[in-house]
Amino acid sequence: MMIVPLLPDEAAPLPQESSKSSASVFGRVLDELGATLRRAQASEDAFAGGSGSLRAAIYDRAQADITVTVAVAAVSRTVQSLQAILQMQI
Repeated sequence: MMIVPLLPDEAAPLPQESSKSSASVFGRVLDELGATLRRAQASEDAFAGGSGSLRAAIYDRAQADITVTVAVAAVSRTVQSLQAILQMQI
């Protein structure tokens, strides 16, 4: 029996170091969240107008809902951490 290792089609990109500030990263995250919500709305509007598929509308809405849920959970954890830091006795 000959075993041939599986190789990926292309190498995964290496993470690039950037000098962007956290404010620009936060702004980019918000922009991407807004784009996801707009895409879901556009898919629903296309389905309602008869030019889109139900599958695309459901998929895009589910993706937007999950994205919002993850964002809310991240904000909640950040707020909890900040509150814990601010309540520390010095």
